[in-house]
Amino acid sequence: MSSSFQYCSLLSIQARLDPNWVGLNHDFDYYLIFEIPKPWARKVEFGANFPKELTELFEKIKQDGIKFKFLGLEKNKEYTPAGKIKLLFYKNSNEYFVEFSTIELNVPENKLITTIRNLFEQNSAKYSPYLIESETTQDIFVCNHSARDRCCGTFGKEIYHHLTNTSSNYRVWKSSHMGGHRLAPTMMMMPQGRLWGFLDKEAATNIIDKTASTEVIEKKYRGSMGLDRHSQILEKEIFKIEGWNWLTYAKKSEIISETKSEAHVRIHYKNGLTSGSYSAIVRNTGVIFIPKSDCASETQFSTYEVVELNKNATNH
Repeated sequence: MSSSFQYCSLLSIQARLDPNWVGLNHDFDYYLIFEIPKPWARKVEFGANFPKELTELFEKIKQDGIKFKFLGLEKNKEYTPAGKIKLLFYKNSNEYFVEFSTIELNVPENKLITTIRNLFEQNSAKYSPYLIESETTQDIFVCNHSARDRCCGTFGKEIYHHLTNTSSNYRVWKSSHMGGHRLAPTMMMMPQGRLWGFLDKEAATNIIDKTASTEVIEKKYRGSMGLDRHSQILEKEIFKIEGWNWLTYAKKSEIISETKSEAHVRIHYKNGLTSGSYSAIVRNTGVIFIPKSDCASETQFSTYEVVELNKNATNH
């Protein structure tokens, strides 16, 4: 590997790109995550190992108006028996969000497509034979999709191996691209639906242990997929104020008003006897340019600030 190679994520750090400015998808009902044999193409769905019948099924599901995302996983013999495919099916909530509801299955390789169809059709009688009944499992997905971006393949691999050697409370997976390769190495935690970027070994460990400092949250937190775009930006500011206990609160976002340059946002929260809301103006302050690198063209991102932040708490 040439030491002179220019990595796009390193240039993003130098430009002081806030990971929170790179938007997360939130407008979906389901998130489907499953093992796909390697090698992967730049887009896994275009690779030789991605079943054509599954591509056709995904098109039909979209035509039916169902909004979903999917992510590929590298096969992991530690978590999945031989001859089976690990399949994780997460359902979003339109109400107060804490985490996604989860269905976990070990599916025979020749039953993958029909099982996915049954999941979307909510035909539990047909997919129930493959269900894994266990206590809530926490999963960490680290992007290692080198065919998509060299940063993910290089830096993501380091974080993956570090976490597999240090984390016993979570399963750790190598995943395909989850968005934001300018932020590599990236990590998604499910079923919480939270994403992080620009990770290093110490920060990754402290995030998992919930001991990371406010500075780490500031520099590496991408946001929650359970909230809309502007609320993701406000939520990060609240997280910095409230600390790690904030993650246990159920949340619902509300856009009070919106123009091209700013949005008046309110996040309602509740946790036991505590409830209330935060409100603020999320303002677009301009753009930031990340220069061309050896693995990416010049990229432009909108920049934001949060002003007029107010808290209204109620204890019952």
